[in-house]
Amino acid sequence: MMFCLFFPIIVYFMFLFGPHYGAGVSMSKEKSGEPTIRMLKGLRKDVRDALEAIGIYYIKDLLLYSPNRLSELTGISRERCERILDMAIAYLDEQRKKIMTLEEFQKVRGERIFISTGSHSLNRILHGGWSVGEVTELVGPYATGKSQAVYTALATVFLPPISKNEINEVLYGGEEEKEEGEAEKSTRRTRKKKVKEIHWGLNSGDNISAVIVDAERTFDINRFKKILKRFELEEREILKRIFITRPESAWDQRKVIEGLVKVVRENNVKLVVVDSLTKLPRADFSGQGELYARQRLIFDMVEKLRRIAVNYRIVVLITNQVVATPSVLYGRGYKPIGGHVLAHTVDTRLLMVRLNDPYRKVMILDSSWLPPAECKIRISEEGIMDA
Repeated sequence: MMFCLFFPIIVYFMFLFGPHYGAGVSMSKEKSGEPTIRMLKGLRKDVRDALEAIGIYYIKDLLLYSPNRLSELTGISRERCERILDMAIAYLDEQRKKIMTLEEFQKVRGERIFISTGSHSLNRILHGGWSVGEVTELVGPYATGKSQAVYTALATVFLPPISKNEINEVLYGGEEEKEEGEAEKSTRRTRKKKVKEIHWGLNSGDNISAVIVDAERTFDINRFKKILKRFELEEREILKRIFITRPESAWDQRKVIEGLVKVVRENNVKLVVVDSLTKLPRADFSGQGELYARQRLIFDMVEKLRRIAVNYRIVVLITNQVVATPSVLYGRGYKPIGGHVLAHTVDTRLLMVRLNDPYRKVMILDSSWLPPAECKIRISEEGIMDA
């Protein structure tokens, strides 16, 4: 029983530190066709080795770091790190069009891709589900369903994708009522019931993976298996494709997030979950004197997650705790931890509010592209679903 509980953790660290890792990187470099740091002219071998030692093999991965942080991680001087980043930008500028028209940008950006949340009412207000290339934050008090929501995503990501037109048909199609007899109405109700069970993910048959950073230390495999059963997913295969890590401190969590680049690349990761982003920083930093250091750390982590989401076209979901605001006389008596630093960095912020069990209200507090909206969902052992 204990082995089953910790099997994904064992697999994760075997992968991260196992002897086969270097071979996998070498093979993937040859197949990817992406420009590697070895293509940068004038990069000394000792510098290249230092970069590869922290998992930087590709030029675009250099842009995930500031000169200061790159220097801290590699031991290379800050001045040299600045020159390395200048070289990387110059090389990439030769391969891409940095300034373009909105028409060109629209073609490059492409159509949005989504993972179903498990609830079509939530999918509707999100215009399709969890969006690829973005960081979505789920905020709420204790026991509002934040973890169950991200656990549901850990299952639905392994479902096959469907087109945007098909998603629209599932979410909005057949809503207009027509004159029809009782038999036709019964058939329509049956058909709608079946349609509502359709969900979608990012599994195109290319051995995708997912990662959960379980800072809360609440992830339970038996609880997760019930969600997998709902979506008729092969339990044994899915458990092999989900990697889990449990950081010990805020600094450890930062290091884990910085190390996600190589895990994402080498395992075709399509979803990263951090549950929760702020628990450990909240525990390790106390008082106004350490507020700046805590906010700086939170910003570093969420910005790194955002860059990974954009560069590797994956979904990133983070959960966040709240803090009480006793001075508020009307409305909510709490606010999300992280302040403006976190609010300005994530792409979409959702608030989950507890109603009469098992129901929850989900509100879009802020988004770079979605209008304010809210919906009602239901929390169950099989994940989140329509109310």
